[in-house]
Amino acid sequence: MTYQDFKDYIYKEVASRYESRATVHLSTFTKNNGVLLDGLVICEDDSRISPNLYLNDYYDLILEGQSKEDVLNKILKKYEQTKSIPKFDPDIFSDFSAVKDKIIFRLINQSTNSELLEDVPYLPFLDLAIVFSVMIEISKDNFGCVLIRKEFLPEWNIENEELFEIAKKNTYKNLQPEYCSIEDVVSPMFDEKDKDLWGVCIPSFPIYILSNKKRFHGAGVICYPQYLKSLAEQLNCDLYIIPSSIHEVLIVPMADYIDLNTLSEMVRQVNATEVPPEEVLSNHAYYFLRAKNQLQY
Repeated sequence: MTYQDFKDYIYKEVASRYESRATVHLSTFTKNNGVLLDGLVICEDDSRISPNLYLNDYYDLILEGQSKEDVLNKILKKYEQTKSIPKFDPDIFSDFSAVKDKIIFRLINQSTNSELLEDVPYLPFLDLAIVFSVMIEISKDNFGCVLIRKEFLPEWNIENEELFEIAKKNTYKNLQPEYCSIEDVVSPMFDEKDKDLWGVCIPSFPIYILSNKKRFHGAGVICYPQYLKSLAEQLNCDLYIIPSSIHEVLIVPMADYIDLNTLSEMVRQVNATEVPPEEVLSNHAYYFLRAKNQLQY
């Protein structure tokens, strides 16, 4: 079954099941790094918004040997689960006081998101970009985010810099930074002979995982220079920063036996083979100098 045949089949079957109570259509959505995903949209008559069900990953299940009927049932089950999640009111964006405490920032690649950045407020950060979202609570332990567009700022009477100051406080409060040794994560999962990092052998030098407690867009933690300085002081050295994805970075203590070019080459290889394209942050490593309290590349 080709991917186009799969999309046609899913659309036809879902539309026939919901024709009396919902509008069903397929749309292409642009995700991080310009990645295009095909979304199945089911909008029931009493709802102003609908969850997007991205078909690309479901087609992978077909390629793995699952039947089209089983995959269809998975999609229908997923929709029934997500549609029961409390919906937010889109009109909330007209009231800045209603969203102010929910604004957070995220870190994305600047060059691969140039089209997106034409429509959203952002601040350059090295070769990356700080963008802003509103956190929407889905359940006690889960949440979603809606990207803030430029059109909101005049109505809110706010500039990018002030938006960042608000977002920094909220992000630090709701997505607090944390780090741990990679050995603490990998060792319980693998035997000594099996331990690897993204399919390659774990280097002998120490590595730490830096993210936030929810592991959601945790790479933004590197925007807190005081946190990086505190970490560098604890480790008593300058730091290499390896952008493993938009959700986390790896910290390597700077030493003579490691160089930035080698780490950058590792980043490029891993991005090309292991990291989903929409989760890639950067194709090179960074470094943090304690004396300057500064992140560079």
